[in-house]
Amino acid sequence: MKILNKIILLFIIISCANNIYSQKNRFIYEYKFSLDSSKKEFLQKSIYLLDIDKDKSVFYNEKEILNDSILTDANEFSIVHSDKIMKTHTEYSVNQMTRLFKDNYLVNDDRVQKWKILNDKNKILNYNVQKAELNYMGRKWTAWFTTEIPIQDGPYKFHGLPGLIMKIEDFEKTHVFELIGVENDFYIRNFETKGFIKINYLKYKKLYKEYRQNPAKKLMGVEISNTQDGISSDEFKRKMSEYYKRQVSQDNNILDLDLLKN
Repeated sequence: MKILNKIILLFIIISCANNIYSQKNRFIYEYKFSLDSSKKEFLQKSIYLLDIDKDKSVFYNEKEILNDSILTDANEFSIVHSDKIMKTHTEYSVNQMTRLFKDNYLVNDDRVQKWKILNDKNKILNYNVQKAELNYMGRKWTAWFTTEIPIQDGPYKFHGLPGLIMKIEDFEKTHVFELIGVENDFYIRNFETKGFIKINYLKYKKLYKEYRQNPAKKLMGVEISNTQDGISSDEFKRKMSEYYKRQVSQDNNILDLDLLKN
């Protein structure tokens, strides 16, 4: 069954090749990652979508579509790594929709991606690809891109190569994005940024460090009634604070390691 699914997927991708240069395309990536540096061998998996429409793109978790109405009504991020990355291709501005504490932020990331294109060639999903390397976000990355899809974009914040990035992974292979499918007929998901606080990357980095130091800050100042088992509001906050700090301590292999550096 797995072999049949791969054959079907390959047929779909090849059949889409003639239409791949249209103004609207969806590229489907599998993201494999390990957030705990002490358990790098245990990789989680998630599916992300790169929707390209004319001169812009948005990268987001597929669950945003499954939970579309819930997310819109609640204006919440429902899952880990549900940040959205929005790019403008003409000037390649990169903006990240994210959330810290109770606030939504639109973070402009102007860090330059200085690629080194190598001579190594290969094939991915029947496309000819070429190797490139990059030092970015505190990591060294290896990417494979194809000029057969002349779109200078890729998963997450990656962009700037002379073709679509088919696969990219850090040298420790704890963060891996790989193209697994293509769609040309889909609904464009528009993410509303009204009410988001606009900041630059350096400001966001400072806020993120504050969040890491006190992840339960959002509970402070909130009155909580005694729970059914008789735990007081202060005791509940203390236990939740310990829980959040424990979660953060295990989340030590984040995608953007620059956020943890001085």
